[in-house]
Amino acid sequence: LSLIATGAQDGHIRIWDLRQKLNTFNMAAHPGGAVNELGVTLGKSSPVVVSAGADGRVLVLDPRRGFAPLFDFGKVTEDFVYSLLVLDDIAFVGDGRGKVTCFDLRAGQQLYALNAGQNAIRCLGATASSLICAGDDGNAIIFDF
Repeated sequence: LSLIATGAQDGHIRIWDLRQKLNTFNMAAHPGGAVNELGVTLGKSSPVVVSAGADGRVLVLDPRRGFAPLFDFGKVTEDFVYSLLVLDDIAFVGDGRGKVTCFDLRAGQQLYALNAGQNAIRCLGATASSLICAGDDGNAIIFDF
């Protein structure tokens, strides 16, 4: 592909065509707050772009339909979204209160939430069988899938 997605402090997501060296799409995704994290699914299904913002919302955008929102999970935390991990058709979002929430990106559903720390979850990672969460409390926790 020759496209790249960027998020900005103004809450906008921009899509850039690297061949033409042009900004081809601009969306006010998270008004009043920054775009904290962007991710793209890389599974067998058609790709989607996932955005988490300072407004506490998580959006799933469809590139095949002009980046129209497939799902807006709404305000997923009363705090701040600090981290995002996108795997195939699911996403994990870490917040400022130590909670990690899992979403099904194809069905548009929240699946479950985990208590992963005392403070902000700043880092999320995964292996084939585990979810790794680390945060401001200085600890890391591993959950088995």
